[in-house]
Amino acid sequence: MGCPQAACATCWYGRSLVPVFLVETTVSGGLVTAAHLLAGLYAGRDLERYLVRQRCSPEPGMRRVDQAGGGYVCWLYEDSRWGRQAVMLDHSEALSWWLGDPWLPNQQFEYGVLADGAEIEAGQAQDSDASLTPARWEEAVAALEFHVTLHTGVRPHEVGPESTETSALVYQRLRDRRAAAQTYWYEGRSRWDDLRGACPVRSDLPPMLRCVVLAEAAVLLSRRPHVETYIAIGDAPAGIAAEAANVLRPFGLPARTYRLLLRSCP
Repeated sequence: MGCPQAACATCWYGRSLVPVFLVETTVSGGLVTAAHLLAGLYAGRDLERYLVRQRCSPEPGMRRVDQAGGGYVCWLYEDSRWGRQAVMLDHSEALSWWLGDPWLPNQQFEYGVLADGAEIEAGQAQDSDASLTPARWEEAVAALEFHVTLHTGVRPHEVGPESTETSALVYQRLRDRRAAAQTYWYEGRSRWDDLRGACPVRSDLPPMLRCVVLAEAAVLLSRRPHVETYIAIGDAPAGIAAEAANVLRPFGLPARTYRLLLRSCP
């Protein structure tokens, strides 16, 4: 499938007849390519080139996700056409499915830079771990806890091996799930629809990881509709690395802290 004009003409997704312009995404028939799912995971130019190739000259095995109503429609290109594979309601599941595309560009997570081009300040990139004592790390954790409370209205609370009663049960649940933290919402006492947030964070993890997890929690707790999820030790939440990096930036942490935003289990 070739593109009729190399610069920016209307391209067609096989037989689905959904017009998409290279400069501006176009909605047709209630569908729009959910390119925002990949935002922040790849360098802007690399992602643009991938989307252009996908639209104008798709390769066997390519995947794409369209947004329709409140769900995500997953497509696979094979036998010279796009075929619908599944319809998902969960943002993370749709993203995970799309990340299985073997034609996606290599993730551009370089030292001192995130994929969306949000650069770490030069002073931060040159900072050394030796300048952060254990006490300084704990100060950073406390500062991030205050940041989360101030900007989301949800106060993170630590749970650990010394916790008792309900906190001990929460800590055990996090351990069983290999999670560093959790975000969830429950009904308040004042009104039936008054939701209050909670964010237990394990205290027995290295402070650098706790800083990263708190930054991720700040992003998740700010999302609407409300997000309830576990933040895993070995897998970063999908699609929030750039936003979490912006949370971390004012705290002057070493550059290698940012790499944990991209952690994943082997």
